[in-house]
Amino acid sequence: MRWNTALGSWVLTALVAAALVGVTLTLMPPAAWAATFWLRWCTTLGFTALFAFACYSFGRLVVERLTPAPERDGLAAFAWVTGVLAFGLLVGVGGLFGLLTARFFWALPLVMAAAGLSAVMPSLRRFAAALAEKPLRLSAAELALLVLGVLAIALVVTQVLNPDNVNFDARWYHLRAAERYALAQGQVRTPEGDYLLALPQLSSWLYTWAFIAPVPTLTDRLQLALHLELVTVLVTLATIPPLARALLPDLPRAATRLSWVAFFFFPSLFIYDTGAMGGSDHIAAMWAAPILLAWLQARARADWRSWVLWGVVTAGSLAKYTALFLVLPLMLVAAVDWLWKLHTKPRVQRLGPLVAAATTLVLAAPWWLRNWVWYHDPIYPMAQRFFGGTPWTVDGAYLLARLSTPIAFVVGGLPLRGREGTLDGTLLALTDYWRELYTWGDFTGGQPAFGFVFLVSLIALPFLRRAKLLWLAALLVNLGIATWFNMKHEMRYLSMLAPVMSAVVAAIAAALWAEGRLALRLAVVGTVIVQLQVYGDLPFRRTSRTNGHRSPVEAGLDALSRPNAQAAYVEQWKPVNAALPPEAVVLLHGIEPGLGLERQSVTDVPGLQFGLSYGRLGTVTGLCEKLRELGVTHILYSPDAGQLDSIAGEALFRALTLKLVSPQPLGPWMVGALPEQCPTSTLSGILYVGCTGLYKNGLYTVDALAQPVPDWPTQFPEARPSAEAPDWRVLLPHASAVVIEDGCEAAKSPFPDFVVNGVQRAPMRAWRHFTRTTGAPLPF
Repeated sequence: MRWNTALGSWVLTALVAAALVGVTLTLMPPAAWAATFWLRWCTTLGFTALFAFACYSFGRLVVERLTPAPERDGLAAFAWVTGVLAFGLLVGVGGLFGLLTARFFWALPLVMAAAGLSAVMPSLRRFAAALAEKPLRLSAAELALLVLGVLAIALVVTQVLNPDNVNFDARWYHLRAAERYALAQGQVRTPEGDYLLALPQLSSWLYTWAFIAPVPTLTDRLQLALHLELVTVLVTLATIPPLARALLPDLPRAATRLSWVAFFFFPSLFIYDTGAMGGSDHIAAMWAAPILLAWLQARARADWRSWVLWGVVTAGSLAKYTALFLVLPLMLVAAVDWLWKLHTKPRVQRLGPLVAAATTLVLAAPWWLRNWVWYHDPIYPMAQRFFGGTPWTVDGAYLLARLSTPIAFVVGGLPLRGREGTLDGTLLALTDYWRELYTWGDFTGGQPAFGFVFLVSLIALPFLRRAKLLWLAALLVNLGIATWFNMKHEMRYLSMLAPVMSAVVAAIAAALWAEGRLALRLAVVGTVIVQLQVYGDLPFRRTSRTNGHRSPVEAGLDALSRPNAQAAYVEQWKPVNAALPPEAVVLLHGIEPGLGLERQSVTDVPGLQFGLSYGRLGTVTGLCEKLRELGVTHILYSPDAGQLDSIAGEALFRALTLKLVSPQPLGPWMVGALPEQCPTSTLSGILYVGCTGLYKNGLYTVDALAQPVPDWPTQFPEARPSAEAPDWRVLLPHASAVVIEDGCEAAKSPFPDFVVNGVQRAPMRAWRHFTRTTGAPLPF
């Protein structure tokens, strides 16, 4: 009877809340809604709470079916991450069937919450009884640590108040993908083979739920998406204490209850690009501690269900390919452990890892299976040499290699590029990952910002008793750093390792503190003080490139003082949206962050798609027909475009822009409709004029200049002109297009038969493009 009463109370509360929200959204005009920050934020908090409870409720149901609740430490953490995985997968699967509507927004969390109530309510009663029986008591040191942790959480919360804090990659990829799915009410197959939308999409699927929310403005949907990421950060905190206890079993439970505060000693969380700003790094990191904890428990418990749970958590961790920085080392250690005792283990232990692998493969199917169906490559485009894959151009292999090349950061005065894959470079990375930038300097104010406490804590490791598992975790982290350095050494990707690092640091600090010796406690306190002194101002540094060079905290608090303000990048798209019909499919050329466009789009960025290589199409007609084939109806481009397509490809594109229907300037962009009948047009010759030796001055065919522009400082491919002349102007009558390398003083504009038609920019280089508008080129 008590359970029925509780269930009725929860259902009644949910119905009343839903009714109030529905009435508010119906009666309040959008303008009034937009001017009321606190009402909007409270609604966001309500939706966030609904999401969080649905995930925990359903996750608790699943985990308790896999193992009885009293027998597993960290059950709440497992419940959270399992529920988030289920929520994301259900959104993704719903997208395959075109179900992503406002009804789905309500139905999914309510059904998940109701399904798990039978598991959640008894646990809540047990928790309340335990708290009443033994109230929480904190020492002075614990109280200080708690205050520090609460302040850190408050700083993270300010990041999600203002969507202006959304970082570049989120605008370009994670949130833009969610916007496209919401517009289509389902998943989107990109005909050009957009690499970013072929990656694991769990974060974007979660954000899609926010984008189908029944709120009036895009800014509100963005704010909700940021709050969903905030939930995953808070869940990550909940996963650290049980792992800390598992790594050092002698620690009493009370000694680890505040171990989550150690997570904030990796302060990159507080700065631009690595904060809670709409990306996927923190969503992937949520599984870091549970995947190790689940393996340790499956290994110790030796039952089928524990191995299944490890497979579930591993599937969740693959929400982002950078999870491999932890997954690969753990798989290596698990394989060695499995093979070492293969013949002496019982049957469950011998087959358990295989059961976990099968579970992972099945649950991760929504990521790899759709790629196999759509692109004929389960990890498109990475395995093209094994599976083939479509779309794919002759430049695909080169562009993929360029995409996979690590960014050429400079560390210790020496370029990183070339140190990957070397033993000395890898060993150096194990000690310099915290004291070198491994990112762009303006993101951190020129100071390394990942944090040093993990490396410092390892000094105490040899002096701890029964620390075998701590040694194992330290080994995994260092193998993860080595993998990170040799695959994609950007500081933000170390976020995947931070939760395990936090558990190691917390366990070591708790063990030192428990010794009761003044010197050891002073060492712990001293480390905290130095950390605060070095990194305490990070949250307040004005390092963001996308929010007007404000700090995330400043931008977040600014949202409170400007309640009716919409996100700046949403405002910039309003003229474009007004000029485009709702059913338009827009080609974005030289324009990367498309969040807020509110239209389906096609990208032509070389290396981020593999179905378009303009120079290989040969003619303006061929380019137009190809875009028509991809469903493009309109072209939005920047006259000054950073584009690493080929010289010939850009010349063809610029020639096509002169054939657009009703072109018009909209701020920094031009937009026009693709003609219904593609023009019959070719480029009989491209006259190249330079002064740095990239290409010889002369008249070239389209094919000769069709190879993609290489990244700096790679040497340009060799190309031979069809004709040369001491004075390039002699060749003008034979050219359909002229490309002049910027900065060549002797090269004047080829007027009057040619019109300047934009600038093509590449790293350290630029070219001015001219297209013939009068007369016809003479045969040579």
